[in-house]
Amino acid sequence: QGLQASISRLTEEHAASRAELAGLEERSRSEQAARSRLESQLREIQRRLAALSGELERLALERTRLLSDNIDLDQRATSLAEQIVEAEAAVARLAAEETGLREILAALEVSLKAMRLQLQEAQAQRAQIELELVKRQAELKFLDETSSKELNAPIAEVAGAEETVPDEIEIAEIQQKYEEVKARIDALGPVNPQALEEYQEAQQRYDFLNTQRQDLLDSIRDTEKAIQEIDVETRRRFTEAFEAINANFREMFRTLFGGGTGEMRLTDEANIGESGVEIVASPPGKRLQNVLLLSGGEKALTALALLMGVFKYQPSPFCICDEVDAPLDEPNIQRLGRLIQEMSSQTQFIIITHAKRTMETAEALYGVTMQEPGVSRLVSVRLGHAAAPPPPPPPPEAVATALPA
Repeated sequence: QGLQASISRLTEEHAASRAELAGLEERSRSEQAARSRLESQLREIQRRLAALSGELERLALERTRLLSDNIDLDQRATSLAEQIVEAEAAVARLAAEETGLREILAALEVSLKAMRLQLQEAQAQRAQIELELVKRQAELKFLDETSSKELNAPIAEVAGAEETVPDEIEIAEIQQKYEEVKARIDALGPVNPQALEEYQEAQQRYDFLNTQRQDLLDSIRDTEKAIQEIDVETRRRFTEAFEAINANFREMFRTLFGGGTGEMRLTDEANIGESGVEIVASPPGKRLQNVLLLSGGEKALTALALLMGVFKYQPSPFCICDEVDAPLDEPNIQRLGRLIQEMSSQTQFIIITHAKRTMETAEALYGVTMQEPGVSRLVSVRLGHAAAPPPPPPPPEAVATALPA
């Protein structure tokens, strides 16, 4: 009979052990799944953080590069502007020289042409006079011979003195004027035959520099436009996020404090890009003041309200809070617990706490106990499951041995 009782007891213990083992295996699978889920969420957060960090670095480098390019373009534009001024001065000087030479040459050509016409007219007149002189001399000779034969007297005595032939004074004067004009042309010295080519080269150089200057000005405008677009987009996104988070902060502040007002303010609204952010709060029964003047508990609640406001704007997969409820009394801890329960649908909260009220709101508790001197054990409890088996002994990797002091 005693043996039968022992067998029954051992059978029951074996069944209980098998049930406990099944429960432990189920708990292990559940914890492994939770661990895998947390690791996956952690990897996703790290990936998102790396992507955001890379994007911020890229935007910062792009802004720095654009600013550097803008400085280089300004310097090049200044250098080209100086070259253009020099080219314009050279073009103006050569153009003035060409204009003066052309005017002098045109005036001399007009004078020379007029003198040539006068000389040609004088030469033609001289030839006509010489021809007329020969003709008159022949007639005079014939008359003289006839007079001598018929009148026995020379023609001079009969008709008086011979008419004088016109002299060459007029021709000499024209010839002298021609020589004077020619001397004036010679006095100008050698004319630069390359003046027109130099002018054309200077004009081409000026056009080239002016084109480059215009390209640089266009590049500067494009760069400034890109910088302005980046600044506008940055301000727009910041303003949108700031206003949304500020509205969430006001709501969370009233929830955690049970009233009162809290808000964020820009220290320099005219310059959002360089402005700072200050937090002012007015708990129930107190006037509006800077957050630095609040008590420790009020500061903690204000910080939690801001954190929840940020999470409501852009939820995070999980959040770790290290004894944030330490300076809070029980009513505030209860309000914080209710808020965390509401936010837990989007964010998983891991809270390090010693407050029982905070533990009551948790779905699972994880603790470290020292049942034996020098040996720490991990204890986990899932709340809301009364039939859950007792906590299993920790796996080997979860055991930490305390070193003596």
